[in-house]
Amino acid sequence: MNDFTSEAPQYWSINLSALPIKQGTKRPAVKSWQSYENTIPDEQIQQEWLLKYENHGIGLNLGTKLDDGFTLVAVDVDDDKLVEPVQALLGNCPSAKQGKKGITFFAKAHSDCKLKSKTIKGGTDIGNIDFLSSGRQTVLPPSIHPETNEPYVWVGSPICDVGLETLPILDAREFKVLIALVGSENTAVVMSGNSTHEAGVALVAQLIVAGAQDAEIEVIFDALLPKGYSGNSRKELSGWTKSARTKGFDEAKGNGKAKASTIALKIFEEQGVELFHDLLGECYAVLNDPKNGKVCHRVKSSVVRQFIQHKYYKVKGAPLAAAAIAEVLEVLEAKATFDAPTQEAHVRFASYNGKIFIDIGPQDGRIVEIGKNGWKLTEKTTVNFRRPEGYLPLIVPKRGGDPNDLQELLGLDDTNFILVVAFILNCFNPDGPYMLLLAQGEQGSGKSFICELIKRIVDPSEVAKMRLPKTEHDLAIQAKTHRLLVFDNAGSVNWEISDALCTMATGGAFVTRKYYTDDEARVMKHKRPVIMNGIGEFANRPDLLERSAQINLKAMPEQLRKTEAELNIKLDEILPSFMGFVFDCVAHALKTINEVDTPKSMRMADAAKWIVAAEPATEFQQGSFLMALEQSQREAMTDRIVNDPLVIAMLKVLEGNSNSRFEGTFGELHALINEESGSSFRGIPQTAAHLSNSLSRLNPSLKKIGLIVEIGEKTRRGRMVEVHVDDEKAEIDIEPRKLPSEKF
Repeated sequence: MNDFTSEAPQYWSINLSALPIKQGTKRPAVKSWQSYENTIPDEQIQQEWLLKYENHGIGLNLGTKLDDGFTLVAVDVDDDKLVEPVQALLGNCPSAKQGKKGITFFAKAHSDCKLKSKTIKGGTDIGNIDFLSSGRQTVLPPSIHPETNEPYVWVGSPICDVGLETLPILDAREFKVLIALVGSENTAVVMSGNSTHEAGVALVAQLIVAGAQDAEIEVIFDALLPKGYSGNSRKELSGWTKSARTKGFDEAKGNGKAKASTIALKIFEEQGVELFHDLLGECYAVLNDPKNGKVCHRVKSSVVRQFIQHKYYKVKGAPLAAAAIAEVLEVLEAKATFDAPTQEAHVRFASYNGKIFIDIGPQDGRIVEIGKNGWKLTEKTTVNFRRPEGYLPLIVPKRGGDPNDLQELLGLDDTNFILVVAFILNCFNPDGPYMLLLAQGEQGSGKSFICELIKRIVDPSEVAKMRLPKTEHDLAIQAKTHRLLVFDNAGSVNWEISDALCTMATGGAFVTRKYYTDDEARVMKHKRPVIMNGIGEFANRPDLLERSAQINLKAMPEQLRKTEAELNIKLDEILPSFMGFVFDCVAHALKTINEVDTPKSMRMADAAKWIVAAEPATEFQQGSFLMALEQSQREAMTDRIVNDPLVIAMLKVLEGNSNSRFEGTFGELHALINEESGSSFRGIPQTAAHLSNSLSRLNPSLKKIGLIVEIGEKTRRGRMVEVHVDDEKAEIDIEPRKLPSEKF
């Protein structure tokens, strides 16, 4: 019940500053209540309060100076999981109180420590703790909690009934240990009792760095580990503690000397290094190298480690221990996470305020800045670039380029060259979406060389081409280290990789479990252009083809072939001006993108719109880009459909019916297809369910040749399907509609 009148005099009598609490809240009912922190109200004010606030709750001012040189403080634990560990650190707590959840322990601190009120942020899966001192108050029993409508209760004795000399003492060292315990990401892992070794070793090190004594570490772990825990962590605890101290985690404590990690952190901060974190929580440090320009690196990368070691050695003339570097990195990551802004770490290209910025790369450090009115080289930029391993410098552009020089050197016909230029221009749109480029050709057609050349123009790297990955996870890792991905000699592209490539072209994320954790996710989010080359129909999934441009290369006549060395000598002359030509086109795209109508004839309409916006600057015939892209996709889809074993088998089934129509279940259709093709024929679904899935995927493409598949309701016989040919609805005329029977 709220009864300020009967409760307050008990506290005033022992010089504790009781306050009336406004009904239905946790707030004091009087203004300037902090002024009573070390002075109780005089008798006149006491009587006024007792009359005016009879049915109000009662609160207690904290930070009050006690007679023995201490101040009254409280530790407000909001997370029930932390109650026992905090009590273990504080020791005997004769007075505490509970409200909705958690507990508030009363303690005292040395007045000369000047510990300020602070919210201690909890680590992973751990709630916060409020340390309450000067300027704060707390609601006391038997006040009514505003959310539960139940009274606060005492745990132990009311604070007015205990001798204040019996309250636990919290000094500056213990306060640091408390911060380390609550804020550690390892605390929750130890509490879980699962996979506690690594987390336990790390937590011991963190507690020792904060100044914890061996006995304190033991009682903390006794409180953290779950009841009935049968693992070895408790037995190994003394060894962990000894090892941490041997490694110097408590280096120079108590002797008045600054720790090596503290010195190293100060040296690092003196370098003016910027910190930030991205939208996915990855932390970065921006290092400014006079030779290579401004580049960002992950805080815990080997480059940042070496930077810290190098700067420390230059100042101190001695190496920095690995444990000290680890401490510095932990602090920097915390600062980047909580104190630094959210920014993006770009690879090669970035867009900002309507402009495009392109990182030329190492050994140069300059940036290409492209705006609506043109481009220029600059050494200053407001965006952050990172340079993955293998990152090579971009070709430095020159003005006045003629694309015909490159076409002549490569020996490409007009259609293929237009598609190559269109793809390159699409790559230089930093925000995407992107088309894929599929390069087909027989041996000796130069497809690998052309793919490497595009990589050299867009995103030069020591790894110019790669093997096509087998999993989406591997693809996501490759996308993290390359702006343009080039896959050489691709075989058949499976459904998983095909879908992943489609997703990456328009922007998507891959989510997996973070290493060494049970419930934390690692998110990899990328939007990237892709090139693949191969022989034959290595990419034949309809969704992928609709997002692709395809060049078909013929073998170069022997008398016209050049060696790669000869080509590269000529390319060194041509490419700088070709880069200038590309940047002129990109600037024109920025200028006119909002004036161009979005093409309606293509799946990748936004990508096509960017290319069309750049076209006038190429001086190609108007409409060339769109015409070439449409023709490329139409031919690719035609080849895909007419060569599909399932389509051929379905057409044969329809030929066997008098009205060229099938109506029945998927099971019945599957049986007829097997009769025509044989159940073991590659490309024929193995079951009726697989047939249903395949037709659902193929349906948009089937409509283009007038093969209409209408999937019906599910019945007792199975799901119904109707298939027929409608030439009037065909967008692509295919003759003949079937391949020779010997295919089967």
